[in-house]
Parts: sequence; structure tokens; C-alpha cells
Amino acid sequence: MYPFGGGSNAAPRRPARPRAFSFTLREPSFAERHVGGVNAVVARGDAVFTGGRDGTIREWAAPSASENASKNAAAFPSAPNAAVTSAHAGWVNAVTPLAGDENANVLVSGGADRAVKLWRRSKSDADGSGAVGLTLVSTLERHADYVTRLAAPTDASCGGAFLSAGLGADQVFLWDASRSSFAPGESSEGERKNAPVARFAGQTDSAYALAADATCAVLVTGDVKGVVRRWDARAPRERPTALKGHAGTVRCASVDPTGRLCLTGSSDGAVRLWDLGQGRCMQTLAGTHGCSVWSLAPDRSWKSVVSGGADGAVYVTDLARRRSRLLFREAGGVVELRRDDEAEEEASRASGGEDLAVTVWA
Repeated sequence: MYPFGGGSNAAPRRPARPRAFSFTLREPSFAERHVGGVNAVVARGDAVFTGGRDGTIREWAAPSASENASKNAAAFPSAPNAAVTSAHAGWVNAVTPLAGDENANVLVSGGADRAVKLWRRSKSDADGSGAVGLTLVSTLERHADYVTRLAAPTDASCGGAFLSAGLGADQVFLWDASRSSFAPGESSEGERKNAPVARFAGQTDSAYALAADATCAVLVTGDVKGVVRRWDARAPRERPTALKGHAGTVRCASVDPTGRLCLTGSSDGAVRLWDLGQGRCMQTLAGTHGCSVWSLAPDRSWKSVVSGGADGAVYVTDLARRRSRLLFREAGGVVELRRDDEAEEEASRASGGEDLAVTVWA
């Protein structure tokens, strides 16, 4: 009566549980451009590097400053995409170069996968083309959540020092890239060297802004509650100085080479100039942007600052006269601005010594 066994008392068979699976369809133009927004930009000599929401770092051939010094942004031709590197499992939130000749071809990236990665720019002859690309040097994993910002000193004597900040409390770290030239997990010695040099205590909320002076002796963060914090890198466990004034998330920050001045931009639409030594706000520029300020790039003399907003507007502001002028407007928000010092020097020579500013943006 029951030819397959089990009898009348056999338990009913449960229906198979549906299996979840995911797949990715690559955009046809993936090889030519970022698919999604660009979160980070770095100008490095003859190349510009960008980090995007598609998880890639892309290298672009930079236009010559001497040829284009007199052109505006709309006049620049589209730069060719020289190399594509699949860098992170998620958004690439930050990319920064390191100081020193020995690190001239080194980049650091941070992403939504909680990883900080070191890359070396090198030529590959695997396909016979000699194309320039990025080779992974090391993966540093200490963040508990997204890595939001990176910062590195500009003084060559600092070698491979750099900083990272992320979501969550006490997620600000100091690293030394010279200790991380190996694959992670090789040995217990490798794991020890892969650890950060210092972890800064007192960051009670997620940091969305991070900056340091030329020698990485002073660092500044900005958090979701509008608080700007200033640390002495030599005393990472001491309580930081808290600077209050912003009414929204601090989205960007810049510290002058001496560590005395700091500029911050916030979702409250204001740009503030701080005296870090005295711990007070010196200026508040509240009438320039009518929206969140996402990016800042002061000039080398700190007499003016270029700022970008969520509405795509980019202004240059004379800090002494407190006057702003619209430079251009993008279709989307400008999340990062970077001064290209090498291109500025080249453009200045090409123009007979005139002080010109060369800025790249994303």
C-alpha cells in the first residue's frame, strides 16, 4: 500500500526553502567611466585618480597646466581613462597620496567594506601593453564600520604616516605605511605590524571630516553633531579640544601647514575659520552656500578658499574681505576639491609668475 516506505505515520515533507542569490550586471560603459558618483579625487603629477561608488579607483591622464592655464573648466577636453582597479567591495569613500619621494607612487584608499588599502602605481607588461595600474600592497582592517575619510601630511620627513576616520565612536587611527609592505595575515609578526600606530580616544560620534597639518602633529575631525575636535598626535589618549558652533554634520575640514588654522564646512551651509591654538571661531561665512557644504580647498597662503556644495555650486571666497564669487556649477553635488600644487607651479611659470590656482574636483 505504501511502496516507498514510511507508512502512514511518516512526517509530511517540508517544502524546500527558497534560496536567495544575487548577481551583478555590469554597465556597458564600466570600462570608460565610473558607474555612480565619484567620492574622492587626487591629482598626482601627470595623472588624476578618482574613487567611486562602483568600488573602483580610476586613473585619468591629466591635461597639461601650461597648455590649459587660461581655459575655464568647460574648455577642458575629456581625459582618457588610463586604468581601472577594482579596489573595494562597496563605495570607495576616500583616496589620498603619501608624502616623500619614496612614496611618490603610493596611494591609500578607504571604503565601505571597512578596509584601508595601500596601493603602488606600477607598469604591468602582462598583456604587453605596458599600461600603468595599481598593485595592492597591504590591507589594513581595524575599522568597525565604513571608512569615511583619510588624511596624510605633506612634509616629506613624515614618511608613510597617514590617518583614517570612520563611522562609530573612537574610530580615528594613525598608521605608518612603511610597516605594512606585506600581505595581511602572513604571520603573527605581520599582524602586529599591520596594527595602527595609535587610536585616538574621545571621538564620541561618527566622523565625516578629517584633516591634519603638514607634519601630522595636529589633526582635526568633524562629526554628525557638528562638533569639531582637535588632537595632538603625540598624545592620542588625551581628551581632544572640542570646538562647537556648527548646527549640522561637519562634512569637510582643512588644516593649514602650521596647525594653527582650520577651515570646516557643514550641512548647516556655513564655512567656519577656527584658531586652533585659542580654540575659537574667527569667521563664519554663512551667506555663500544655500545648502550643505561638502568640500573645501584653501590656497597655499590661506588667503582664499574654494568650496563646493550639495547643489553643485563652487565658490571662491576671499577670507580677508569675506567676498565670494561663483566659479561654476556642476549638475550634482561636489563632494571633494583638491589643489594640484605641481600644476599650480607649472601654470605659474607658464604665465610669467602670475599666481594661479589649479583645482580638481569630484
